Amino acid sequence: MTLDEFRNNVDLYSADLSRWPQALVKPAVAFMKNNAEAATLFEKQLLTDAQLRAYTPRTLDISALEARIMQGLTEQSPATPAVKPAVAAAALKQSMWKPSWIFAPSGGLMVVALIGFLTGFNPQPKSYVPLDPSYVAEEQILASADGYTYGANGEIF
Repeated sequence: MTLDEFRNNVDLYSADLSRWPQALVKPAVAFMKNNAEAATLFEKQLLTDAQLRAYTPRTLDISALEARIMQGLTEQSPATPAVKPAVAAAALKQSMWKPSWIFAPSGGLMVVALIGFLTGFNPQPKSYVPLDPSYVAEEQILASADGYTYGANGEIF
């Protein structure tokens, strides 16, 4: 094990050896016994882990912030100017139903349908025809004819 691998494992699994993969625990302990820098790194990580476990976040006093927000809200003028009838009528007219709300989505669907319809008129390459002599040999056609069953009156089943 190298020092970089050891440092990477300490960063990944912390200084708690119970979190390390079992295959890496014994080589890590042997490496710490032989390398003083690795042992120092492991001790520092142990202290950091202990500090993180003992950390409790401080409680914030937000009463001053709350008082400033409430003061700002009360300072705003509660009386709003009366809305004029012409402005109210214009706002109502803008919020009314529009025919384009129906035709806009259906117009897009019509364009897609038209493209599909026109695509169907394009000449397609010649498709495979099973009994075309260029694809099937004579022997294959004759061999397949033997599979039919003839009835008493000569009908094919």
